Amino acid sequence: MSLDERLRAVGATRYHDKHPFHLAMHEGKLDEAVREYAEDRQIKATLLALDPADNSRRDDLVSSEAYLGRVLYLCGETQAAEAHLRAAMDAIESLLRGDPDATDWLATAGRFGWMLGQVERALGNNAEASQRDGTAVSRLEQ
Repeated sequence: MSLDERLRAVGATRYHDKHPFHLAMHEGKLDEAVREYAEDRQIKATLLALDPADNSRRDDLVSSEAYLGRVLYLCGETQAAEAHLRAAMDAIESLLRGDPDATDWLATAGRFGWMLGQVERALGNNAEASQRDGTAVSRLEQ
């Protein structure tokens, strides 16, 4: 199977238009989906509070925070997106202070930084966006 065929096969099953948020948005049910997502995030935060040493829970919560920021950005809610993405970046930087060589977290910090750069640019904070982009690239190169 060629690269093009493999990419099309992945896109047919896992492309963003298959994600529950995307489907809910097109069905007019995005408010309900975001509410459910926020409730799920609260459960994850509670579990993390009960067992703060479990980094897999922390990583999951950080990813949830960033994903919600991305969804809000795509819906045009840039201020709310910025708050969630900043919280995700603060949390991932905290994880990196504990394990600075964790390649998964470095890549995650790069992706989150890139998303936050997009939001900053949309808010007109071009200098902040450029800084975020530079930091994201350096994280991804490590």
